[in-house]
Amino acid sequence: MRASAEVRLRAAEEADRVLEARLRPILDTYEEKAKALFAEQRDGRELSNLRREAIDDLLALAAASVPGALSFAIVGTGSYGRGSLAYKSDVDIWLMRKREEDDPKFTEVAERLLYPLWNLGLQIGHQVVVPESVLELARNDLPTATAILDLRAIAGETSLLEGLMQRARDGLFSEGGAFIDRLAQEAEDRHERFGGSVYLLEPDVKGGPGGLRDLDGARWAARTRYPVGERDELGKELVSLGVLVEREGRELDAASDFVLRTRNHLHRLSGRRSDRLTFEAQEAVSLALGFVEGEGDAAIIAGTERFMQAYYLHARAITRARERIFERVRPAKKRSRLPEIDLGSGVRSFDGAVALPSREAIEREPSLAFKALRAACEHDLPLHAQTRETIARAALEPSFCERLRDDPEAKELFVDLLGVVRETKLRRGSVVFEMHELGLILAMIPEFSPVTGRVHHDTYHVFTVDTHSVAAVDCLGALRRGELAEVHPLASRIAAELTHPRVLVLATLLHDVGKGYPDAQGSRKNHSVSGSELASAILPRLGFSADEIESAQRLIGEHLSMYQIATRRDLDDPSVVSDFASRVRGREGLRDLFLLSIADVSTTSPTAMTSWKARMLEELYVRTEEFYSG
Repeated sequence: MRASAEVRLRAAEEADRVLEARLRPILDTYEEKAKALFAEQRDGRELSNLRREAIDDLLALAAASVPGALSFAIVGTGSYGRGSLAYKSDVDIWLMRKREEDDPKFTEVAERLLYPLWNLGLQIGHQVVVPESVLELARNDLPTATAILDLRAIAGETSLLEGLMQRARDGLFSEGGAFIDRLAQEAEDRHERFGGSVYLLEPDVKGGPGGLRDLDGARWAARTRYPVGERDELGKELVSLGVLVEREGRELDAASDFVLRTRNHLHRLSGRRSDRLTFEAQEAVSLALGFVEGEGDAAIIAGTERFMQAYYLHARAITRARERIFERVRPAKKRSRLPEIDLGSGVRSFDGAVALPSREAIEREPSLAFKALRAACEHDLPLHAQTRETIARAALEPSFCERLRDDPEAKELFVDLLGVVRETKLRRGSVVFEMHELGLILAMIPEFSPVTGRVHHDTYHVFTVDTHSVAAVDCLGALRRGELAEVHPLASRIAAELTHPRVLVLATLLHDVGKGYPDAQGSRKNHSVSGSELASAILPRLGFSADEIESAQRLIGEHLSMYQIATRRDLDDPSVVSDFASRVRGREGLRDLFLLSIADVSTTSPTAMTSWKARMLEELYVRTEEFYSG
């Protein structure tokens, strides 16, 4: 008996070696073709399809080598199932059985199937499932529910998968908007875990906002309602189904391919699964994708900045597409019992949110975009999803933006909204953040375009220039509301006494705008000077007086000086304080520069404003006040 067992073992080992010898050429061919695709800049969707096909061939050959017919189904799931495998992504499969007690030799057969593949170095994860149990688990477990939407038959008893999918469509995914709500909540929670912003300086290209997981969420939502395939471009398919317009579909497919290419290069450079776009990786990927023009450090830095700006714009396109798709595939809600209320100025309350009367209304009257936001602030309501989409789409049209900038009422509303103090029901409680998300800040201040998605190349900043600038304005609002009184008592008291904050608010929004504009020598190091010059063109357009413009220019030009003097100079030296006082020129200028400095440093990164820095800024403020008092 023992001899017989040893013979069988040796026979099995020999069979595995024979199978590995047949599998190896498939893997080698894939690697050669993958190198060619990288060299030819076809390393996005084409590379993903190539890897999926190679894994399909490997699994089919391994399944065919198992004696007898398979009594279970081999099913691809995850990125392998939906056809979006990155270069070094793990491969996930389900081995699906009809019942737990089927086939007592199941474990032995599964091992015969997978061991040769593992021996080749493939990271193939597997899970043994039964359709009934999967459906039961998916009712409360979102990852299981989304895994079902990714399933794709590879080999074996594929009728098991067909039965599972039919039952899922009839039950699990026919629950109205409940599943979409679960997807939306998952995205919100995941975004918070990954920093809460598309514009983190070292983003995660898979799980972060605007990453490939957001694209997966859009695909899952669409699949609950439409027969969206796994191979074609999602945007193109949704255009053909009428879910997206052609421009939206093109943007989504271009963005998904760009982010997938970025992830593939991260995997190639590290030789393993790697999803964080670190500063070091950014330089390497920007070189690989052709963003670096010329040689030397300056060329690499400029190329990296161009690459990251492109990444952020594509990531933002993915988040916006996901939101649109969620809204458009969600089943229509029953008529709200909340009464429809006319809020005046051409906007209304509908379904507990501020809404425009029609899509065409904003074309006739561009200032309705700001009137809707003002109504949301005054009545403590969010914007209706369709209204957000209407405004965001309008803000992409140059002619609309030009008419908005020429509208006197729009200018006044825009400046007033930037200075809103109270928290709102808008995105993140902030009207400034909402205007930035909708594209209205860029519509009113096109000079903001070069810093939208622009990275700070230093170790202190965490967000891009535009996101940091918006956060600084929000920090001013928090100071004025008294929310930061415990950590910044002096600044909070001063901010609460502000009666005419518009100069300070606009200077705070524009304090880093010069980073997008090199000086005459091609340097961006003097961004304070560049920003001050830009303000002389921007603020007159927004209706600011000559005195206000001069004050704002001085604040922008000096926005680094208070922090630098407070933390690097000896404040016991009277000449240091007197020199600083002459630069600030007056108590009002000192007050505004102090608040701008607090807001700027506090939003550079979560750890930038230490208690020592805050204390030194306060000390310089107090000593300069004393200097003015004689």
